Amino acid sequence: MKRICTLGLMAIWVGTSLLAQGRMPWKDLKTKAPHYYHTLENSDVQNFSCLFTSSTFVDYAKQHFDSSYAYPLKLVWLKEGRAYYILQPFPDSVTEENKRDLLRAIQAVKTQFQGCLMDWQNFLLFSPFIDIPGNARISYGPDSIDVHYQVGEGLSATRVEKLFTPAGLLLRVTVQMGNKTIKNYPFYREVEGKWLCTGWDSQIYEGREIVSGIATRLEFRKIHNNWMPVRVDLMVQSKQSPDQKFTSTLFLKDYLFNLALQEIPNPQSGSSGSGSTPEKK
Repeated sequence: MKRICTLGLMAIWVGTSLLAQGRMPWKDLKTKAPHYYHTLENSDVQNFSCLFTSSTFVDYAKQHFDSSYAYPLKLVWLKEGRAYYILQPFPDSVTEENKRDLLRAIQAVKTQFQGCLMDWQNFLLFSPFIDIPGNARISYGPDSIDVHYQVGEGLSATRVEKLFTPAGLLLRVTVQMGNKTIKNYPFYREVEGKWLCTGWDSQIYEGREIVSGIATRLEFRKIHNNWMPVRVDLMVQSKQSPDQKFTSTLFLKDYLFNLALQEIPNPQSGSSGSGSTPEKK
């Protein structure tokens, strides 16, 4: 399992100007540090939409349907943290007989994307400080700040640990739910005077044993003054097949910001998400 273990040990590179800032009290750091990151948290963006697909689905579409039907789903993301998925119209070549197989392929795209969206939201859409409660336990080390807090109660409680540099740069996030633990190691580069998360390595534990690892790398484009991912490369390695690495790529395009939306309580058949579906007014 050494190969899986090394996924989280890649070096973190950032510019020196932000790291040169001295240590400040936690209350001040929590107020100021979110502005050190490239996120949508402090922007005027209230929502955005984009089309997305996967390399696996693109290959599937080329073999079974019109190759132009490469982006089957649209994401609509609201600043409150809610996400909706809108199923795009089927190509004319899809028949009732093969529609079920197509929907299974689209569901696989959505499932893969949802896993990535959770980390995208944690590292890029919001700063790592936004969910830290006031009663979090703060511990200062010689060159780090360790933050511990709990979400929920009882058997459903989730314990979270975040490790920062004294300047507020996130180094590691550990989430423990029962016997399962997920460790994420984000890494950043300095762009235009702020930290931009360009990827993360993840390790998943059952007890003390690593059962899988995921390496995520992002390619960005600046769209309407926001750095948005247009390509996400993923490499997965598991305990069951330690010598095999599964690779896949997510593609995103056609970003639109601050759409005029209204929520429809009962989603129509055109939505592949759950809950209410936003539509243009």
